[in-house]
Amino acid sequence: MGKDTGSNQRERLKHKIESLLFTIGRSISLERISKMLDEKNKEEIKRALKELQKEYASRGGSIVLENIGDQWLLTVKAEYLEPIMDKITQTEFSKALAETIAFIAWKAPVLQSEVVRMRSNKAYDHIKRLEELGFITKKKSGKSYEIELSKRFFEYFEINDDEELKKRIEKDIDKKNNID
Repeated sequence: MGKDTGSNQRERLKHKIESLLFTIGRSISLERISKMLDEKNKEEIKRALKELQKEYASRGGSIVLENIGDQWLLTVKAEYLEPIMDKITQTEFSKALAETIAFIAWKAPVLQSEVVRMRSNKAYDHIKRLEELGFITKKKSGKSYEIELSKRFFEYFEINDDEELKKRIEKDIDKKNNID
């Protein structure tokens, strides 16, 4: 009966984690999962997350459990995003957040202090959110942080590389300025 109880507890933990990830709808750290579920054993949480990740991968469905650094995200596989990409982009990003990611994309790599100077103090919240979503990475650079675009950014927006990104941005700027 001891084995069954341990197995049931692990399954219950996986269900609780899965429910949390689904409900929260954004990436979340192992630390935050631990706090939200009031589960102290982080190794057990990590084991449950890895089991869930394998289960989603073996199902072959459209949902995947991604691990980016210490962040975990229950999301749709990239191949299934295309038909709904416009709708997701419209709903997932506020106008201000979209403008901040556009500025970062245009200037990347860019110092966080420059983003804040150009976008106001609200940029701190935007940067935090973009990092949670896995679209940017930060590393310490003097008194600030250097922000770079992540692989997930390029996959999400279906951009091949920095050169294509710069061309798209220039094209959008020209369009806004009515330059053909």
